[in-house]
Amino acid sequence: MKRLRVALPAGMIVALPAAASAAALPAAATQNAPSLRAEMAPAAGADWRRVARPADQIRLRQWRTSFLAGLEAARIAGFAAELAGEGALLDPDAGRVDAPPPGAYRCRVVKLGARPGATRAFAAGVATPCRVTENAGRLRFQILDGVQRPAGRIYPGRGAQPPVFLGSLALGDEVRAIGYGRDGGRDLAGLVEAVGPTERGGAAGSARWRIILPAPQFESLVDVIEIVPAG
Repeated sequence: MKRLRVALPAGMIVALPAAASAAALPAAATQNAPSLRAEMAPAAGADWRRVARPADQIRLRQWRTSFLAGLEAARIAGFAAELAGEGALLDPDAGRVDAPPPGAYRCRVVKLGARPGATRAFAAGVATPCRVTENAGRLRFQILDGVQRPAGRIYPGRGAQPPVFLGSLALGDEVRAIGYGRDGGRDLAGLVEAVGPTERGGAAGSARWRIILPAPQFESLVDVIEIVPAG
């Protein structure tokens, strides 16, 4: 598949290179959700580049490097069978430009690679309720259950560039996540893609999406959120 190179502006706890990576963005790449800084700044409009922190722009630019590093770390640790069982979800080149429409979903987080202090190079969470809502043409995504709950806005892609998710993380018994940009340790930045039929079939049918979160703040080298209809 031909990959489109897209130039982005340069600029969590992991160390990030000072220079931009040559990796390109992929060519195919709530009612109670938190209020994001993007939505409080009308000038930001629908352009995520005017909202994303420089460090997050670097993370997005280097998504593929993070993805491949996480996959390799999981294979070395003996999880090759588990990786294969996830099918297209963990194929860096399987994504197509798309975002899930508003509705109720089930989400599952797969963590690849182990940062210092983490115990496993591969971890697949259980499916939990999540949702996509729309307000004034703006899509928002939120995981509703679990000890780590991403919530934020999905910005539209342009042409062959995928939509971008910018949000933050609610932890433990917190009622809601704080807005993006208020705490760099909680901020999340990812690419939103469709990855075709679910590997498990069933009620989810042929609809399946993912959010790739390169270099997340906790535990792993890359997180991949699987999103399927709730049925």
